[in-house]
Amino acid sequence: MKRENAEIEMVEMKDNRYVVRAYQEKLSEAVGRQYAKARKDKGLTQQQVADVSGVKRPNIARLEGGKHSPTVDMLARVAASMGMQLEICLVDQADGQA
Repeated sequence: MKRENAEIEMVEMKDNRYVVRAYQEKLSEAVGRQYAKARKDKGLTQQQVADVSGVKRPNIARLEGGKHSPTVDMLARVAASMGMQLEICLVDQADGQA
């Protein structure tokens, strides 16, 4: 499986805390491509996934198009509706190993 790397930036907040923020657009597009490919590989329509997952079809379309910032719960429900499970893996940027 090819890994998509999102660019990351550090943002200083008023209280001197730092937050690491992935550029949402690139990350959303990468996630959407994976979900669309999985759905098509399973021979399912967006409507079938919507019916089983309880997520409205327009939201499935936005997810697949990278135009939606889904919750982890939504991602897990959509994955489960395709007979799959969601796995989240943090990898070290230096060596790309999990």
